[in-house]
Parts: sequence; structure tokens; C-alpha cells
Amino acid sequence: MKIYLIYEEHYDYDIGHYDNVTVYPYKSMDGVIQRLIDETGKTKEEIEQDLKETNSTTTANFYYRIEESELQ
Repeated sequence: MKIYLIYEEHYDYDIGHYDNVTVYPYKSMDGVIQRLIDETGKTKEEIEQDLKETNSTTTANFYYRIEESELQ
């Protein structure tokens, strides 16, 4: 079964690096896109373009990276 993982990395400007990573699993890319819309405030088109180019998207303090994986 194919799943999608969102790696949500928080950047802390006070310490100058990423300090926290949370991983969220999703069954469909539609769920991933909706989560990123909700989290970033970007449009669906902006999210799809970001994912097409870099498989990630960002906000001021967060970096969201998408990974496709298989459940066994």
C-alpha cells in the first residue's frame, strides 16, 4: 500500500537551525495537498507547483517535505 509522508520541520531563528521534525502519514496525495493548504495558506495551484518542482514547500518558519513510501 502506497502512503505519503509529510515531514514538517520547524526553523528556530533564535538558535539558527531546525529544532523539531514531525512526520504525518497520509493515504492520498489529495490529503497531503489539503494539509499543506491548511498549514501554509497557499493555494492549491501554488502547492502543486512547489511539489512538482522540489517535492517540498515552505513558510516563514516551516519546511514541508513530501516522501512517497510503501507499507508492507
